[in-house]
Amino acid sequence: MLVVGFLIVFTLNAVFSWWIITVKMNQVKRDRTYMQDIRSEMQEFMAALEENVAGYVALMEKMRKDADNVMDSVNRKLRLLEKESQKLEQSRQTYNDLSRRKSLVTSVVDIQKSGATPKRETEHESSYDQKISIGMKNLSEHLRESTQSMQQGSSKAVVDKHPPKAGKGSAERVASLWREGKEAKEIAEKLNLSLGEVELALELMGSRRS
Repeated sequence: MLVVGFLIVFTLNAVFSWWIITVKMNQVKRDRTYMQDIRSEMQEFMAALEENVAGYVALMEKMRKDADNVMDSVNRKLRLLEKESQKLEQSRQTYNDLSRRKSLVTSVVDIQKSGATPKRETEHESSYDQKISIGMKNLSEHLRESTQSMQQGSSKAVVDKHPPKAGKGSAERVASLWREGKEAKEIAEKLNLSLGEVELALELMGSRRS
């Protein structure tokens, strides 16, 4: 009986031990499979993340290059606009200089003509004389307006019954002051003209002193 009982206990113990070992082995196998699945998923996730990061980096690089190209284009256009603005400013200054000297040159040409001009026989010459007369008139008015303040200061003590006559052309006044021995700078300050205009008038008249 003892032997039979021992065998029964031994058999039960062996079966129980085998069951425990089998359960543990299955659990370890499941855990290993689970870990492998997790590792595979992590690898896939990291691969996808690296691909996305590479895509974002490439996109950012492309956006940076596009921004640089846009800035370069804007800078080029700004430089072109600046050059055009400088050209326009130079053209405006040249136009203003020519406009200011036009009447002066016209009056100098009129001075160089010997007194009153004879009557012209052609319409072209008559039109030329008319333009010169208009230029002289406009120049005289401009000179009278520019020197009006100085004339008012010197004429307050004497009251004239008649209105003042229009002043001579600036070219005539330049010639008169030059014959009196005035220098170009003094003439420019007195007539409120630029030094270049006075020098131009003197050059056209030959800088002759009487």
